[in-house]
Amino acid sequence: MNTIFVVIKAGGEYDDKWEEVVISSFDKVKCEQYIEKEKENNKKALENCNKINQWRYEYNSKNPHPTMPNVNLKQTKWPSGLRRDQITDEMRAERDKQKATNDTIMNTWRKLCEEYEEEMYSLLNEYKDSLGIPKDFNEYVSNYDCDFYIQEVEVI
Repeated sequence: MNTIFVVIKAGGEYDDKWEEVVISSFDKVKCEQYIEKEKENNKKALENCNKINQWRYEYNSKNPHPTMPNVNLKQTKWPSGLRRDQITDEMRAERDKQKATNDTIMNTWRKLCEEYEEEMYSLLNEYKDSLGIPKDFNEYVSNYDCDFYIQEVEVI
C-alpha cells in the first residue's frame, strides 16, 4: 500500500472559507519543501503589499485625487402628459444646452482623473522597479496569508 501526500492550500473564514489542492507527491519531503517555498513567497508578497500600500497612502496624501465638480446632472424634465406637439424647440434647446454643459464638465473631470491615474501608475511602477517587485505583481490579491497543510491519502 502506497501513501500519496497532498498539499492543500486553505484560506478565508466562515462563509468565504476555501481550500484547493496545489500539489501531490509520493515524497513527503518534497511536499514540505513546497510548503516552505510558498510560505516564503507569501511572506515576501505580504511585505511588498505593505510597502506598496504605504507608498499609495503617502502619494494620495501629497497628491489628492481630483474632486468631482459640483455639477447639476439633472436635466430639465417636462411636465408629464405633454404631447409631442406641446414640446417646443426652445424647450429642447434648453435641455440640450444643459446636457452639453454637463457633458463638458464631466469630460474635463474624467480627463483629469485619467491623467492623475496615469501619473500615479507610472510612479508606482518606478517604485516597484526600485524595490525589485515585478510590474505584474498584484497587490490586490488577498490569499497571500493562506495556510498550507499536508493530507496523507492511502492508495491500494
